[in-house]
Amino acid sequence: MPRPTEYDIDRPWTRQPCDTEARWRCFQAYRDQPPPRTMQGASNALDGYDLRTLQRYGAACGWSDRCAALDRYLDEQRVSVIVDVLAEDARVVANRHAAIARDAITCAHSVVQGWLVRIASGEHLEGWSPGEVRGMLRDMIVLERLVRGEATERVDHGLAGVDLSKLSLDEIETMRLLEAKAGVVD
Repeated sequence: MPRPTEYDIDRPWTRQPCDTEARWRCFQAYRDQPPPRTMQGASNALDGYDLRTLQRYGAACGWSDRCAALDRYLDEQRVSVIVDVLAEDARVVANRHAAIARDAITCAHSVVQGWLVRIASGEHLEGWSPGEVRGMLRDMIVLERLVRGEATERVDHGLAGVDLSKLSLDEIETMRLLEAKAGVVD
């Protein structure tokens, strides 16, 4: 009879070499219980199958470890589904925000174009102030860049203005290597 350690490592909750027809049926009764699984629960599912026989089968074929592997697998599957749903939800939200930003930019552009036409014909401007349009454009451009995952401000990661005179040549070289590895410098 194969030893319980010889079962399929990737899917130990499936039928294994140590599972005779009777052991397989008993293992299924044990495995298919909701955690925490018990031999008594398996015995009840099998219409009172001998508890000591189930315990012997379970020990011989590593039922606890096999079921623990199944529980980990099922948990990974649940988490994967949750991550996929959250990612899709984030994409939907990002697309909606991008559409709002594009519409607002188009609206602000239309207002500015109207102003230019009216100014060219000598009319006085009413409605939105230039500061309000500028603020809306700025906000919508920032929103659009955020939705696209782009930077919304300039951040200098360089060492301009930093006094390196107290560092040894080895320390400066180490710093340059670390900056290059981190992608801070080319």
